[in-house]
Amino acid sequence: MGKGLQSAEGIVWEIINNNQVSEVFKISGTWHFTYHFLKTTKLKDFRFLAVGLLLLTLFISCKNEPKAPEAPKAVTMGSLSLDKNGGTDCDKPDTMRVNCVEIKLKYPVIQQGGEALKTSVAAWVNDVLVGILAPATDMDSTAATTPDAAADAFIAMQAEFAKDAEGSPMASWSAEGSDTILLNDGKYLTLEINSYTFAGGAHGMPLSAVATFEAETGKLLTLNDLVTDTTALKSLLEKKYQEVRADLFKPTDGSEPFQFDDVFQFVLPANYGLVKEGLYCHYLHYEVGPYAIGDTQFVLPFSEMGTIAKIKF
Repeated sequence: MGKGLQSAEGIVWEIINNNQVSEVFKISGTWHFTYHFLKTTKLKDFRFLAVGLLLLTLFISCKNEPKAPEAPKAVTMGSLSLDKNGGTDCDKPDTMRVNCVEIKLKYPVIQQGGEALKTSVAAWVNDVLVGILAPATDMDSTAATTPDAAADAFIAMQAEFAKDAEGSPMASWSAEGSDTILLNDGKYLTLEINSYTFAGGAHGMPLSAVATFEAETGKLLTLNDLVTDTTALKSLLEKKYQEVRADLFKPTDGSEPFQFDDVFQFVLPANYGLVKEGLYCHYLHYEVGPYAIGDTQFVLPFSEMGTIAKIKF
């Protein structure tokens, strides 16, 4: 048996000297301890040595096992608000106001994230907020390009309007908005800003803006980044739209069904973004139909997009 033990010792020593053991294992000094153990311990059964060598092999394998890559961390988000007002009776209840303008627009900001993403999101938010306030202003060469300037122009326009509509509730203007995070998985960030603006007229104007950003680069993704075939996507979206708005296309109240035509044609959405389930779409008033049918939101699942989806979860 001693002869067998000596032979086993020689095998272990040969393995170590021939660099067949990981550098981590050799540097740790464990090989020295193992060899010393084999040399000084009197084993009565060579099977114990075999078990020891097996455990030794497992130890080496665990040391060399590569670590799984860390999942990307979600971006740390926050919200800010653009709040301004003007007029003479904003202290009165809403129903009694005849000369007031209030702006309360909440918008998303990145608190912790890459600089490229911060810049891209800030630029998008800037354009969205200016767009919310722009319908009431004259968009000429001197038009506002920042939310603060657009808000000031909105207030100034209301003041002029109030002069001609003295005592009328039509001069009670407002612009309100809120933000929503639709996706934030560390790889992609999808944001939505919904708003409602009233600047006189028959009714106010609901608006929405949706965008998906690549978290690492800050790139604002387009439909061409998300699908391989926008023509095929359009067909799928039209089918999904009619399914979601069955109240329009298959009314049960005896009213005439709505149909797309030359005036109201179905188009790809202006507002869309990635979500966990698929492609989120938000069709606004007037985008594919009259104001009366309202806006329409739905998700086209990845399972229905099939092979045209470039990104799937």
